[in-house]
Amino acid sequence: MPHQRHRQRAEAITADNDLRLCRFFGLSEGFWLRMQSSHYLRVAHRQLGDTLSQIQPWRQEVLNEVRGDVREPGAPQN
Repeated sequence: MPHQRHRQRAEAITADNDLRLCRFFGLSEGFWLRMQSSHYLRVAHRQLGDTLSQIQPWRQEVLNEVRGDVREPGAPQN
């Protein structure tokens, strides 16, 4: 894994690179992939702003109403 490649361009960490870097630095496998995912989530959260808070969580009752299913909550389904 030539070090020049990593200095010249920024790209997503691959599983292959994660395993190699973790072995070299003595870290648990997946460390760099988890760091990358965490970064992507923080960036997305910032970009979404208020949009995220406007999304209503999914509820089974709503789906039942849309389908015309009027069973009581917790009743066994056929």
